[in-house]
Amino acid sequence: MNHSEILDVRSLDDKSIAKKLAANADKFYLLPSSSSMNLCDVIDALSKNSTDSSSLTKVRIAYDVQFDLATELCKGSSDHGISVKSLAELLDKLEYDENLILKNADEYHVVIDDENIEREKAAKAVAKLFQQTVFLNLNLDIKMKSEIAKGLIKDRFRANYAQLSSEINIQKNYLEQALMHANLTEGGKKRVSNMAEA
Repeated sequence: MNHSEILDVRSLDDKSIAKKLAANADKFYLLPSSSSMNLCDVIDALSKNSTDSSSLTKVRIAYDVQFDLATELCKGSSDHGISVKSLAELLDKLEYDENLILKNADEYHVVIDDENIEREKAAKAVAKLFQQTVFLNLNLDIKMKSEIAKGLIKDRFRANYAQLSSEINIQKNYLEQALMHANLTEGGKKRVSNMAEA
């Protein structure tokens, strides 16, 4: 199902547009990415042409951001998913209830590939998409691929920490036992003692 519609900003003065948007609050309305019109000006124009401006509070409007970096919609713990090229395409891949609330929001996340990209450019891409999801009142997790990789390394270390710590303690105990029972010179004892303390 098509959950989004691109707004024709040239027709905002048409009174029927505001009425249509208010009556069809089951869609996200997006300004073309090429639009130079501010979102607040669009809302102002719509409210001026509406007989019931309070009905416009239900309308969700944002910019149809085109993704410059490789972007994927992922489900579950996977960091690989469906490639999406724009916000409109992303919105149409998600499932919503009758109030346009994201179903199973905790299952979805968006991954922006920031490999071989300047950190600032990747951060701007995340911020730009995050801003649009706020405008649309969508609770969607947005991550950079590098952040996921760092998280996996930390998780693996945490998962293995107890085992590694136990193995290190076993080796230290072994060295201490060897130190007590071996016929070592003073220099040898000092080296084994230093190894056990490290």
